[in-house]
Amino acid sequence: MNKLFFILLILLPLTLFASNTQKIYKVAIIKSWKPYYFIDEKGKPSGYAIELFEKVANNSNIKYEYIVVPNWKEAHQLIEDKKADIVPNIGITQRREKLFYFTQATDTFEIGLFKKVDSHDIKSKNDLKDKSVSVAIKNVCEKLITKDITDFKLTYNGFYTALGALQDDEVDVMCYPKPLMKQGLKELALFNIVYFGEPLKEIQRGIGVSKENLHLINVFNEAISYMKINGELSKLQYKWFESHGDIELSYEQLITIIFVSILMIIIVVFFVIRSRWLLTKTQLKDEIEKQKNEIEKQNRIINTQSKIESLEDVMHNIAHQWRQPLAIVVMSVNNVKLSIALGEKLHDDELLTCVDKVTKQCAFLSTTIDDFTGFVNSSNENFIKINLENIFLKIENSVLESYAKNNIKIIKNIDNLELLTKERTLTHSIVNILNNAKDAMIDNKIVNEDRFLFIDAKKYDNQIKISIKDSAGGIKEDIIDKIFEPYFTTKFSSAGKGMGLYMTYQMMKEYLNYKIEVFNSSYVYKGKSLKGAEFVITITI
Repeated sequence: MNKLFFILLILLPLTLFASNTQKIYKVAIIKSWKPYYFIDEKGKPSGYAIELFEKVANNSNIKYEYIVVPNWKEAHQLIEDKKADIVPNIGITQRREKLFYFTQATDTFEIGLFKKVDSHDIKSKNDLKDKSVSVAIKNVCEKLITKDITDFKLTYNGFYTALGALQDDEVDVMCYPKPLMKQGLKELALFNIVYFGEPLKEIQRGIGVSKENLHLINVFNEAISYMKINGELSKLQYKWFESHGDIELSYEQLITIIFVSILMIIIVVFFVIRSRWLLTKTQLKDEIEKQKNEIEKQNRIINTQSKIESLEDVMHNIAHQWRQPLAIVVMSVNNVKLSIALGEKLHDDELLTCVDKVTKQCAFLSTTIDDFTGFVNSSNENFIKINLENIFLKIENSVLESYAKNNIKIIKNIDNLELLTKERTLTHSIVNILNNAKDAMIDNKIVNEDRFLFIDAKKYDNQIKISIKDSAGGIKEDIIDKIFEPYFTTKFSSAGKGMGLYMTYQMMKEYLNYKIEVFNSSYVYKGKSLKGAEFVITITI
């Protein structure tokens, strides 16, 4: 007992010393750059960037302290001089890659155009050729406003002088970053200046980390992904950018809305009065029943069409699954046939090897039929308790040969979890996602050494989250919201009808009551900067 006490007495100071020596990271922040950075009335750092970073740092379990600087130039200098480690929110640009590693994007920074609300003849940048445009010195707009846009670009010493020129009608339009402009207009209570047209440029923003702290990228990316999944990031963006009544309407839009509203009120009143005169209680009941029957009829038609489309896709997948086994069977039989034709003596072990190959492939073909039958009958499958680790082991065994052939490395991080689910339905949904990732890496010609697939499964409170992330370069932002739609595909028509991910979405939603989402993810693995699509399946338990 005395020995144990003595050992604890020695270890306790060492433990306390280790905890006190945890690295404290230096974080450079801008003194006044609302709504991203500013010092509040209590003298504390505040703003969107500060609140975002503090949540990420808390989830990443790191210690830090702020260094307040007056401008971006000094923030860059601190990083270059190795006197700071992190900038909480910064534009992800090629020029800055010399100083920083960047996390995945947390938000988008728009550079756009502003005008007075009564400038009815200005609707887009195409109307500016003979108009005057104000820009602030050393602002990105100096480069964006070119001769192609206007012949009359006027440069002012700063934001307030450029804005004053617009307010006093010295210029027709002003170019400036949208979030900063809206913050300035709010503080000055200027409601007669509005944003118009499309953004001149969109810059993705993320956390910037000095080159000496590459290890923080994966830690921060995991925390940011978790904030995206649980909705914290959306709430934060709404708080700082959308919650202040930023609804901007032109004069024409306002008149249109008023006219349509009045018209709708008149139509509603007309039909209410008409229904009181024409419909008795019995007639109303009959009409409701008729509409109900019509809706049920349409639903039956849609369900029938969906089943036919699903069966077509299943047959396509069966053909795809059978090609390789059938090729092995034919090759094995032809080898035997060729040996006989050449008069070669066949040994028993050679015949047995051939028979084993054929038997194995036939068993695989039979299993494929069973699996796809279960796939079609997903709605009739029963829920059973399964081990998630075992499910992924089976899936990995089924795709391993194809992945190895295409130089795709699988990295798994799966907790030992049990859940009640439809095993075949879940398995086929995940296989669909894996096949989609494999095809994307091949189609996008990703080099062999950069072909990775990361599978994570973890429990968070009352939820299990399964993440499947590839390194195929990601999905174009203009189509990422459409990939779960029926028939939507980025492939040629000969490569499929675009039902795979749609069926996966339907099985997850209808048969399993799971949530499935997809977004692009940038990350670092073994010193490599990678980007790909990340599918996240959320299971409430």
